[in-house]
Amino acid sequence: MTIPHHPQQRPAPAGARPLTYNDAEAVYRSNLAGARERYDELTDRDLSARTAAILRERGEVDQENPGHRLVAAREPLSAWN
Repeated sequence: MTIPHHPQQRPAPAGARPLTYNDAEAVYRSNLAGARERYDELTDRDLSARTAAILRERGEVDQENPGHRLVAAREPLSAWN
């Protein structure tokens, strides 16, 4: 489950603000399963981005390795994620 302004769905409009805790709570108030799914999605993305950063720092990114390509494609989370 993604929140309405998730960047993969559409870019944030000019002048838009990041999602706050209160905004997220309102979105997921009656949908705990959706909240858990979103948390898992963000956790996975964060872990992939951190792993990619470590591999890049060590110079160990192997573009021939499909797993490395998938991990390296992840960008760090931002306020818009």
